[in-house]
Amino acid sequence: MRSITAKLHTVLIRIIIIVLMLFMVSIGLRIVTRHVLIDRLGMDNAFTRYVFRDKPKLFIPDLQVAAGERARRGDGFMNKLEVTYWQYTTFVNRITNKLDTYMNEELVFRRPILEAANAYEKAIGWNLAGHSEYNNVIELQADYLILFSNWTDMGANTEAILEFKEYLDGQALPLLFVQPPGKVSKQDTVVNNVVDFYNDNADRLVGSLRDNGVNTLDLREQIEQQRLNHNSLFYNTDHHWRTEVGLWAAGEIGQELNRNFGFGFDPALFSPENYAFDIHKKAFLGSLGRKVTLARATLDDFVLIYPKFPVDLTLKIPSIELDITGGFDIIYDYSQLEIEDLYESDPYGMYMHSALTDHGLTQLTNNLAQGDVHKILVLGDSYINVVVPFLALGVNQIDIVDLRVYLGSLREWIQANSYDMVIIAYSAFFPVEYESGFSMYDFR
Repeated sequence: MRSITAKLHTVLIRIIIIVLMLFMVSIGLRIVTRHVLIDRLGMDNAFTRYVFRDKPKLFIPDLQVAAGERARRGDGFMNKLEVTYWQYTTFVNRITNKLDTYMNEELVFRRPILEAANAYEKAIGWNLAGHSEYNNVIELQADYLILFSNWTDMGANTEAILEFKEYLDGQALPLLFVQPPGKVSKQDTVVNNVVDFYNDNADRLVGSLRDNGVNTLDLREQIEQQRLNHNSLFYNTDHHWRTEVGLWAAGEIGQELNRNFGFGFDPALFSPENYAFDIHKKAFLGSLGRKVTLARATLDDFVLIYPKFPVDLTLKIPSIELDITGGFDIIYDYSQLEIEDLYESDPYGMYMHSALTDHGLTQLTNNLAQGDVHKILVLGDSYINVVVPFLALGVNQIDIVDLRVYLGSLREWIQANSYDMVIIAYSAFFPVEYESGFSMYDFR
């Protein structure tokens, strides 16, 4: 009997070792195929497509190019040392991130394994997650998925904005800070200020900025005043607010600019009656839905919005060599509708062509602007991509800079352009981290 048991143990151990070896080989094969055959040698053949048969986006023509040079902060020894340190840390972080990606996101057979695991968790009613877990998605209510936001000390963030405001004051440029809502309502009594601290972080940041004289528009206050259904403003399966809410947010920002900054936005620009809504039923599986898979997620409807009035825009995105003039439809990347695999398509990224990557600089010009025109600089993240297209219809030009990927000096860019207004609108609480070179709060 012991002999049979020992043999079974031996066979089981060998099977486990073989499975682990196959996983390691598959990871190595995908790394070499991606970064050598595809990225370096430009191969696109039956072999590369088979290895990445679950990643069809890899074979969409990649037009990404450098958006600019790193900020020139002087030629002294300390500045050269700073650049060298930045290059070293960037290299280390890149290697670490790639290994983490291939051990998680790019793992072969990851999708069926996750689907099976989530189907099991759904069957047993498991809906718990810790703050530090990799896949810490929970279902707050029926089909409404959220991620926890940890408590963050907002002191450094406040100081960075105040220092930037001091610089803008010297340039005679007004600043507006816009606080978007998170997926958890301030009225929630289940996770708000218990395990999710988005609202607490936002309260402390907004309070500090207002105490120090920074003009601040807290959209959470507008949601409460207008008695909007908070959860209905967001996709069930994604962390973003709905595209229709982008139109609403543009209207709220436009009203604030009218009240306190002398702008002349026509309220009709933001009236839903003046737009057509192209609804794509069950067409969107957001980032949170992809984590828990279709075994637990319910698909969202997705809406493309078109003005009913004449529009003539010019959109420039240097990082993808895009320079196009036309109607409102130029803001959309329609290729995302052609991807049948819901795990790979990104309808939200259709707005401002942001599906494949974030852009350091995006410029949207309204060629029909007349009278008292304005030029606005927006420092934002992906939330703002569904807001700016509508806000731009009432001014001459809006430029978006995403400091996570912008490679130049922000202040040099501001000095080289004639802006009337600067808006900061961040949907998350990023650390300052000046040494990273890609901090959302590095306003230098």
